[in-house]
Amino acid sequence: MKMKICIVDDDQNQINRLTQYINNHESFLDFDIVEFNDSTDLEILHIRYDLYFLDIDMPKRTGFQLATLIQKEYPDAIFIFVSAHNEFVYDSFKFNAFYFVRKFSFEADMIDALHLAETKLKKYAKKYEINSVDGEKLIVSFANVLYFEKMINQLLVVLSNGKTYTERKSMKQLLQEVNLDLVGFSLINAGTCVNLKGVLKLVDSEMVMRNGEHLAISRRRFSDVRESYHRYLMEAE
Repeated sequence: MKMKICIVDDDQNQINRLTQYINNHESFLDFDIVEFNDSTDLEILHIRYDLYFLDIDMPKRTGFQLATLIQKEYPDAIFIFVSAHNEFVYDSFKFNAFYFVRKFSFEADMIDALHLAETKLKKYAKKYEINSVDGEKLIVSFANVLYFEKMINQLLVVLSNGKTYTERKSMKQLLQEVNLDLVGFSLINAGTCVNLKGVLKLVDSEMVMRNGEHLAISRRRFSDVRESYHRYLMEAE
């Protein structure tokens, strides 16, 4: 499953430089890069990206202003700010900046930034922290989660061992926290998100899970779910 990287910079040469460096970083995770020259492009806010490279000094909307808007939609967004101005380093702390790449020491900073980002994203991709309504807290591997299901103002977490936990969380919050593609999950209807590894087969408009449960796929989601499942099967071969 691929992660998504967003690069926003009004200088196309700088975008090309970042893209080339990321592509040449052999140990990095499998990814797709989406580039934006215009920091006011609405598409930046419509998709949750795993990693954001934001130039700070942009004419229409600064990287800091853009980060503020992104954080409202995706509170756990990971930002790497890029700038030729050292004085912006301290301001970037307000946005929980993951790293600050200085253009005059680009290569040295990018080596550290990509290495640390890879470690962080791999860690996030593997684990999920459950905060149960009864006060119990535990960290589980996403591989051991069978599916998430929306309840009234709560979220049901069903594990492959048969145990279930209820959290005070909405499906929207889950989708903001987790990149489904990165952890191998698919949203099959507005209230159910399944682990593709836990699917035995797809029959008509249902996912048949390995525990015997049948989960309905909505008409609106069917094409995307079928594509995700077939892609998963091909990658698993």
